[in-house]
Amino acid sequence: MKGEKLVVDGFNQLTTVYAAYAGYPVYLCSDHLLRDALLAGPRYVVENISTIARLLAKALEILKPGETLVVLDSQPSWSGRTAQQLRALIPRATVILSRNADKTVIEYAGKGYIVASSDVAILERVDRIFDLARYIVENLLEGPASINNIPHLIEGQHSRWCREAGP
Repeated sequence: MKGEKLVVDGFNQLTTVYAAYAGYPVYLCSDHLLRDALLAGPRYVVENISTIARLLAKALEILKPGETLVVLDSQPSWSGRTAQQLRALIPRATVILSRNADKTVIEYAGKGYIVASSDVAILERVDRIFDLARYIVENLLEGPASINNIPHLIEGQHSRWCREAGP
């Protein structure tokens, strides 16, 4: 990551960090990306932006990307305020609002940026991804997060089925 250009799907990644921080379950999926199941995620991000932004700033300090762009959806009414707060708390990142954040993230991926997102609509259209939310949850949160490892759970269910039902 050092020296690379990074584009962050803002609310996508920050909501997952918030979910883990607040003790909600997060899921390590079969594509090895960390996801949450919060339906009102951006609202929670806004309410806890200073804590979440500090975690993001710490991750960027450690990872040392050459350039960081955080893209936020402009539709939620609080997006402008969230962007201002992120700019103040993470001066090493450029924060932009977009009417279509997914499209903007994909466009920057085409310019050589590594993408931080767990959104399948984005991931199917980009070449390089980095699970920034997972990095933060596994390395920077105090205390253990409740990560549900889906591949591990499926493997365990399959193994138990084989033992019990057998051929």
